[in-house]
Amino acid sequence: MSLFDPVRPEGSKVTGIQCRFFVKVSFSNLQQKYSALPDYYKFILVTVLILMTVIEAIRLYLGYVGNLREKIAELAGFWLLSILLQLPQILFQLFNEAILVQPLERGIHIVLALFILTQAVAGFVALRDLVRHTGSQFHLRQFD
Repeated sequence: MSLFDPVRPEGSKVTGIQCRFFVKVSFSNLQQKYSALPDYYKFILVTVLILMTVIEAIRLYLGYVGNLREKIAELAGFWLLSILLQLPQILFQLFNEAILVQPLERGIHIVLALFILTQAVAGFVALRDLVRHTGSQFHLRQFD
């Protein structure tokens, strides 16, 4: 088994279950504290949760396709969505006390932030190695 062998898709089942659990907990906590929030935080929090759900589905698809098919563009898209969109949204929900963060919600966001940071570091390493591998394959094909 080499570094560039595709991973088995069983990991995507775990991530899908994790994503559904996160969405259920987030929306149930939002329902509990919605009436106590100011109007602008109601709008911001609903928008952030909807965006996170949509972006997470796109992000998981790009990571899955980029990893299995060794596509640099999809893997780079996964990495950029993780760093530029998901991480700031999670940190906003984790550190903004004005949105009345519940203890379960704080625990979920800490775990999710750690997962996203780990995925960002591992994604960068995988992307760097994939670019090097693809570049070497390109140069080898020039001499054939």
